[in-house]
Amino acid sequence: MKDLSELAERGLIVKVHGDARSVHSTNNPTFDTKFSTNRTAKEALARVAAEFIHDGASLAFSAVTTCAAIAAQAFKHQNLTVITNSTRIADEFKNPETVELFVTGGTRTRPKR
Repeated sequence: MKDLSELAERGLIVKVHGDARSVHSTNNPTFDTKFSTNRTAKEALARVAAEFIHDGASLAFSAVTTCAAIAAQAFKHQNLTVITNSTRIADEFKNPETVELFVTGGTRTRPKR
């Protein structure tokens, strides 16, 4: 870890949570590009994970593409409480009548009737 700190101090890398990146790297794939990588496996995993979700469950999703695949299956359930730091994942839960949705950084309000 000390070596990474020294490289970061010299401006050769940027430290990020659990990783380090070159300051010269221009490869920053989009969410859609990342989602399409191993898409079949992510969707298969999501189908299995969805079997463990039940109506009334509380779920937390981080902003990664595998979680997005699971969220795409989870929206089928009723009375969920969902917490996420991803607006892309939040958008999977389109029916505010069946989900209490919290997006870190704020709460998405339900539409008035």
